[in-house]
Amino acid sequence: MQQQPEAWRPRAVKDGDRLQPMDRVTEQRHVEALLSEVRLVLARFGVTLGSHPLRVQLLSESHALEGMTTKIIRPPPLLRGVEALSLRRNLTAISAAQVLAHEYTHAWLWLQGFPVLETRLEEGICELLSYLFLL
Repeated sequence: MQQQPEAWRPRAVKDGDRLQPMDRVTEQRHVEALLSEVRLVLARFGVTLGSHPLRVQLLSESHALEGMTTKIIRPPPLLRGVEALSLRRNLTAISAAQVLAHEYTHAWLWLQGFPVLETRLEEGICELLSYLFLL
């Protein structure tokens, strides 16, 4: 008989509690715990930023987007960077983690030096990695 996969459980937040998949992400510590989990899981697929620091900020609940990656180019020499990943407040933990995996992939593509990709292609790659995160 095939064993059922273990339920998704993000790492503990600072106070020792664990976020459950349907818990609402309302605090910065929740986002940081989820990003830590995203980094760990996507590294298994070779998608890693190593120790590159990423700032994650919470957007208001009324924000039109669930997530966003703010890319930058620092002159000279021209160096690519990522200013921040943004996440809409009050998403469920499982949705927030999926959005973070998607945005993390945007950051990874940019920091790996991929050329500017057609929007549909880049979004498709990011969606694929967010799906792999959920597996």
